[in-house]
Amino acid sequence: MRFLIAAAVAFFAFMPVAFADTSATPEFGYGALLLRMVIGLGAVCLIAVLALKYGLARFAPAANDSGKLEVIDRLSLEPRRSIVVVRVAGQAVVVGMSDAGMQTLAQMPLSEFEDEPPKMFHVKHSTESEAA
Repeated sequence: MRFLIAAAVAFFAFMPVAFADTSATPEFGYGALLLRMVIGLGAVCLIAVLALKYGLARFAPAANDSGKLEVIDRLSLEPRRSIVVVRVAGQAVVVGMSDAGMQTLAQMPLSEFEDEPPKMFHVKHSTESEAA
């Protein structure tokens, strides 16, 4: 796919050079040059859109249609650290995610989590009035 895009860009970029008659003066003005440029740019954009739409579909991961995994809740602690609760085979699995990787923090029955989230997930932020 990359080769196709590169070939199209090269074709439209070097087309005036390859087919130019250097012995004769041009019979067209800037309007015709502008039209050729707009048509060439449109063709390159069209090729890029088609490559993104149909070319990336082959490389994108398939959607999880099995329904065996589901993210129930996510709590962001910092920009690159978060806690995620995932439903897996009737269990709620609490997973910590960071730059270092993922780690299982706890497991509990799904019914226990759906009734009321455990107290460990409630983060109380202190305010200045409480600190004084």
